[in-house]
Amino acid sequence: MNRLERGFNHCCKGLENVLPCAEGKWREVLDRFCEEEQKERPHNSSCCDVGEGEDRYTCFSSLAPHPDYEQKLDSASASDAPQTHNLGHICETYKIIKNFPVALPVQNLVDQCCSLPADQRTACVQIQLVMLSQTRCLEGKPSSSSVLQKSCPPSSFSQDSPMCLSRLLMNAITKATKSPHLRKRKFLLT
Repeated sequence: MNRLERGFNHCCKGLENVLPCAEGKWREVLDRFCEEEQKERPHNSSCCDVGEGEDRYTCFSSLAPHPDYEQKLDSASASDAPQTHNLGHICETYKIIKNFPVALPVQNLVDQCCSLPADQRTACVQIQLVMLSQTRCLEGKPSSSSVLQKSCPPSSFSQDSPMCLSRLLMNAITKATKSPHLRKRKFLLT
């Protein structure tokens, strides 16, 4: 986690090509993890045995519940076609999200990420969630928020913590996109 956070921080300092940089750092950390994993017997991760390169990265990605932190949601558009949302959609929904009991610093995420180009927002939010989870782990207390403690129990505050925080945020985005307030705004804008 520390290596990944340092790599992501390095990527964010450049503010250009953040997503490719973050993906490269993710791959470097996975490769190093597998090098260390190969030294130990028995292996904990079968993806390290797949080989190197894309096959390995695909294996790790396939194990994630939401590899791209995306999920299909019902759209509020006139066609009612499903629309894919991701963590970057916090920028369009945060005014509604802040009315819900979300145990995350939504305003901080918005301040850090929404000024970036749309194609870099999701990576930025992911990086911020990794940093947030690491801060909470280092403090030794997941959160004083009962909402977060119920959704992300202290036992999950380790390597699963960023995914848990991502799920919390995706649930808030989902709830906000289904809100009549957002639907009204979308129809007024079209």
